[in-house]
Amino acid sequence: MPDADLRAVTDPALLDAELAQAEVLVTVSCPPEVARQAHRLRWIQMTSAGIDPLLPWREKLGHRIITNARGMHADQMADYAMAAMFMLHWDVPRILRDQAGAVWRREPKAPLAGRTLGVVGLGAIGQEIARRARCAGMAVLGVNRSGQAVEGVAEVHAQARLPDVLPRCDFVALVVPATAETNGLIDAAALRCMKPTACLINFARGSVVDEQALIGALRDGIIRGAALDVFAAEPLPAESPLWSMPNVIVTPHIAGMSNDYEARFAAAFTANLARYRRGERLLNTVDLARGY
Repeated sequence: MPDADLRAVTDPALLDAELAQAEVLVTVSCPPEVARQAHRLRWIQMTSAGIDPLLPWREKLGHRIITNARGMHADQMADYAMAAMFMLHWDVPRILRDQAGAVWRREPKAPLAGRTLGVVGLGAIGQEIARRARCAGMAVLGVNRSGQAVEGVAEVHAQARLPDVLPRCDFVALVVPATAETNGLIDAAALRCMKPTACLINFARGSVVDEQALIGALRDGIIRGAALDVFAAEPLPAESPLWSMPNVIVTPHIAGMSNDYEARFAAAFTANLARYRRGERLLNTVDLARGY
């Protein structure tokens, strides 16, 4: 957009003055100044799929348009899901420990084909994970807020039926947004619904899982293992038992990171800016009341 007046604000001292003039805001967070100072603001574009930073101020944001970056890293996160299932299924952490100790130990494994994956959250990311898993010969059970059918997912259940879905899954991948409805979604009761041979993959938000309940379930054999990319506190504190648990894979919130994310985001935002200037409906609009 050569004729657009684009300004990057890195100095907090300049924020108030710039916000007072801004019509469109591209941001990774939402400082309180946005609600107080940005009287001309009509559109907020988040740089991530999650809009958690906006939620504390949503009542003060009025009818402004909110868009996010959902779907932009669907392929990257599907890579993570498939890699996590492979590593958990083959117990790669144990294999690496054996390698470090020069231990030659062989254990037969069933193929991933024929295993069942539960995908909790069926947005663009969840749908891509489901597609990849089907290509690998896995059965896929989908869970979303309403139970409404999703193209490409043969069996979809409402979130309220999660306790009925969990016992059928060998792997459970969480890709839901952080909302009041998903806070603590996987708690002690949900973990007890899972198979003792099942594994949990969380790359949604740390708030979706009761972390202490998960630690207990992993320690006591209620579930077999977990791959965790998000946590209640980040960075994950050094004293967390998750770091040293033999049945846990810890990654530092990297599932959605790609080396061309900025370029992808810039292209998507530029396309949406063109739609905005033409008065067309924007892509990736979100509902502040629902939180996604």
